[in-house]
Parts: sequence; structure tokens; C-alpha cells
Amino acid sequence: MAGLTRALALQPDPYPASADRRIGGRYKRLEQIGAGGMGAVYRVEDEATQRVVALKQLRVQANDRNARMLKALFEREFHTLSRLKHPRIIEVYDYGVSDDGPYYTMELLAGKDMHTLAPLPY
Repeated sequence: MAGLTRALALQPDPYPASADRRIGGRYKRLEQIGAGGMGAVYRVEDEATQRVVALKQLRVQANDRNARMLKALFEREFHTLSRLKHPRIIEVYDYGVSDDGPYYTMELLAGKDMHTLAPLPY
């Protein structure tokens, strides 16, 4: 279980927020709220709608031999979520590709940080 707790620890953001940098030309990065081995989730402001949403971004290195497959799986994840409608399933809004990699936006939920709940019982 200790490995799970370490895996959930927030990793440093390699793309810190800057006033002049927008993801997809419209999402202003406010803060990193989660990270994993392949990407990160940010709290962002959608400048087109003036609402705060979550943005999940896949980070794939150009020299990664699995980059094409990872990008395809990420896009499939978005399309699967976009077809599901249920009160307990997060709603997704937008998909795009920026210089840093593909991303999608979704509703931002308020509540406890999952890191504070780990490790969860089976």
C-alpha cells in the first residue's frame, strides 16, 4: 500500500503557469491539481466561457515508441466519456492538441482530494 500512496503524491509541474501561455489558445492554467506517470490535471479558466474547469493533459515524449498508441487511447478515453451520461460520471466538454500534447476538459468537482483518502480499503 505504501507504493500506492507514493504514486498518488503530486508531482512537480514541468509546465508552470504563465500569464501569456494558454493551452489550446483559450485555457489559462491556474494550478496543477493532480499528476500521474503520463500526464497531469489542471484547474484552468476557459476564456471563451469564463468558467473554471478541469483539464487533463497527456504528456508523451517525442522519442516514446508508444506515443501514437498512447495518444489514440487518450482520444478514445475522451470519446467514451463524451457518450456516457449519468449523474455519477464526470461530464467532458472539449478535446484538442496543444504543443504540450493532447488534452480534454471536463467539469471541475469540489470535494476531498483523493490523495487525502489513500490508501482506500478494498
